[in-house]
Amino acid sequence: KSKVQSVSICSNKSYTIGTHTYTVPGTYQDTLNTFIGCDSIVTTNLIVKSTTSFSQNLIFCNGNTVVVGTHTYSVSGIYLDTLINHFGCDSFVTTNLTIKHRSFTNLVNAFCSGNSIQVGTHTYTSSGSFSDTLVNYLNCDSIITLQLTVYPKVSTNLSSTICQGQSITIGTHTYSVTGNYHDTLSTYHNCDSVVNLNLVVNKPSYKTLQLAICNGSAITIGTHVYTISGTYLDTLVNAVNCDSVITLNLTVNNSSLFSQSNSICYGEKLTVGMHTYDSSGSYIDSIINQFGCDSIIHTNLVVIRPAVKIVASPDTLFFLGESISLKAILAHSNDSILTWSPVDRTQTIDKTTISTTPLNNSWYYIKTTTTEGCLASDSIFLVLVDIVMPNAFTPNKDGQNEVFIAKGRAVSSIEEFKIYNRWGETVFETTDYNLGWDGNYKNTPQEVGTYYFVLKAISKNTGESKTLKGNFMLVR
Repeated sequence: KSKVQSVSICSNKSYTIGTHTYTVPGTYQDTLNTFIGCDSIVTTNLIVKSTTSFSQNLIFCNGNTVVVGTHTYSVSGIYLDTLINHFGCDSFVTTNLTIKHRSFTNLVNAFCSGNSIQVGTHTYTSSGSFSDTLVNYLNCDSIITLQLTVYPKVSTNLSSTICQGQSITIGTHTYSVTGNYHDTLSTYHNCDSVVNLNLVVNKPSYKTLQLAICNGSAITIGTHVYTISGTYLDTLVNAVNCDSVITLNLTVNNSSLFSQSNSICYGEKLTVGMHTYDSSGSYIDSIINQFGCDSIIHTNLVVIRPAVKIVASPDTLFFLGESISLKAILAHSNDSILTWSPVDRTQTIDKTTISTTPLNNSWYYIKTTTTEGCLASDSIFLVLVDIVMPNAFTPNKDGQNEVFIAKGRAVSSIEEFKIYNRWGETVFETTDYNLGWDGNYKNTPQEVGTYYFVLKAISKNTGESKTLKGNFMLVR
C-alpha cells in the first residue's frame, strides 16, 4: 500500500516517519509496516518553513511601556521574546529597550512689578505657583514648577512742613522750597520706590511788644520772667511750629502812695476809688494811677455834724408881756455863724442868746453855718398861755416844787379849783388864785400816784371863763 503526504515543518523542527527523521525540505519515501504486517510505502513531500529573527532598539520616556507578545516592558533592558511569524513558525524578537526619564525642575524667582518670566509658552507677571510641562533633551516631559514672587512698585505720598532755613532730603535730592517733588528710589527688593513729596516751607514770625507793668509784677515770655525795664529778645515756637522771635520793650512803672485829709458835712459822702465814706475815720484805698498801677491812698476823714438846739428860758409857754430867753446850744465850734428869725421884738444878749417878748404864739428859727460850710438848723414854738398847770410836784420839804398850783398872770379870778384822787374823792379845793395843794388831805400826806384836777378861771386877756382838766403826778 502506498501513501503520498505533504508535511510542513519549521526550520528549527524535524519530521520523523518510521525510523527516519527529516529536517530538510524534499520528497522522501519510506516503507512502513501496516498493522497487518504488510509494507506501506509513504511518500512525504516535506516543506521546511523558515523561522524569523527580529531585533529592535526602542527608547521610551518613563511612564510609557512597550508590549512584545504577551510581555509588557517599562524598564530599560534587553528582552527576548518568541512569537509566531506568518509561516506559523517561531519569530524571535530581541528588544533592546532604553527608558529615558522625565525631568522635574523647581524654580523660585522674584522680580519687580512690570517685569515678566516665560516658561515654555507661558508668560507670568504676578505672584503665584505655576506648573508647566516642556520637553527635555531626552525628548521627555520636563515638569517645571515655578514659585514666583512679584514685588509691587512702592508709591509713597509725603506731606512735610519745615521751617525756612531747614531742608528735607529724598534720596540724593535735597529740597528747601515749597513745592511738589517726585523721586524714584529703590526698595529693599531693589524695586522702584516712587516718593511724591508735597513740601510746605513756613516762615518764622517776628513780633515786637511794647508792654508796661507795675513794680512788683512780672511778665513771662516763654520760659523767661522779666521784672525790670529793658529790651528783651526771646525765641518761641509759632503756630506753624517755626521760630517766633519776640522783641519785648518792657517798662516797669512804680506804684504811688498818697495821703489826704478831708472833711465833709454830715449827710455828704466822700468817694475814693470804688468806695464811698460818710463817717469819720482813717481809710486806705487802692486805685489805679495814670500808669495803670496801684495808687495807695490813705484818707483821714472828718465828718462835721453841726447841730443846734434852741432852749427857751424859763419855758416855751409864756404869759403876755413876759420876756423869754432863747439860747442856741451848739454841738460844734462856736466859730459858726448863727442867724435868728424873726428878729422883731428881739434883743441879742450874746453870740448864742437872744431875748424876745412875743405878743402871741410864735415860731423862732435859727440857722448855723460852720467854717467848713456845713449847715444846721432848729426851731421852737412859743405858746402864749393864760394858765399853766404843772404835770407833777414833789412835796418832800426840800423847798422846791412843794405845791401843785396854777401858774399864769392872765387870770383875773378862779371860780373853782379841785383835786381828786384816783377813787374820785376830793382831796383839795379852793377859789383863791394864790393857793395850791401841798399833798396832804386831812393833815395826812397822800400816797404817791396820779391825781386829777379841774380848774375854772376867768381869762384876763379875753374875760372868758376857761375850764382846764387833766392829771398830774405826786412824787416824793
